[in-house]
Amino acid sequence: MNIFIVNHVLLLSCVLATVGWIVSFAGLCVSATGELTHAISWWITVYELSLVILVCAVIWINAIDVYRPVILTMIAISVPYATDEITHYITTGQPALSAASAGYIVLIVAQFSWLFLFGVQHQSLVFQSLQSPHPSYSYHTNQSNVTMAFGTGSSNLEMAKPPIGVCPTSAAAPPPPLPNSTVQYNPPESTDQTVFVSPHAEYNIPVIALHTYEANPEDPNELKFTKGETLYVHEQKGNWWQARKADGSAAGILPANYVTPILH
Repeated sequence: MNIFIVNHVLLLSCVLATVGWIVSFAGLCVSATGELTHAISWWITVYELSLVILVCAVIWINAIDVYRPVILTMIAISVPYATDEITHYITTGQPALSAASAGYIVLIVAQFSWLFLFGVQHQSLVFQSLQSPHPSYSYHTNQSNVTMAFGTGSSNLEMAKPPIGVCPTSAAAPPPPLPNSTVQYNPPESTDQTVFVSPHAEYNIPVIALHTYEANPEDPNELKFTKGETLYVHEQKGNWWQARKADGSAAGILPANYVTPILH
């Protein structure tokens, strides 16, 4: 199910539940002096209000996975109460109580939609649509170039690169370029398992570039180098290494699979 449709169904269900509660509460208030109004109806009204507020708040903060069991339990309690209110008031012949019954019917319709939306399994498309999409990479190739771009599918090639100012330990490095090709690398904004490297770190490990690497122009922390160039690395750890030029003119991070250590 499309996430656009699911979000609008959730919004519509909250609106329906709110309207249903207001109608039922107004009907009970108008008929409060009548002998046919049950005292327990006020407690049920408060309970229904609590449920509506909880569900709308959970949808608003996108915490469905956390509060799903609580919501389903409260709905299971609410539906019999609302059904009992309908059976008591719908045949009284009083317009106010009939309106209250109509409000409870709208509430039950909204609650049944919540049962479907919140009660599905984690693996279902509906439940996945309720969650925030996670960025990933789609890898496209042609005869002349290689590009990597953001996507939202889980089957695409997922890659990560460190934020500016840190050196990663496990983030995936970009693949080596194909013959006669260029690489455009668009990384996400953050990654996990990073190590902060001091700007005064020593670079004692010589390496030689296997390929030319054009640094991302939006990330000044990347190091640009050409094939055959000698560089010096701070530490051979992870998929991105902290390195500097042989003449000390520039320093930054580089993909580990673009260089190889120089064996003495």
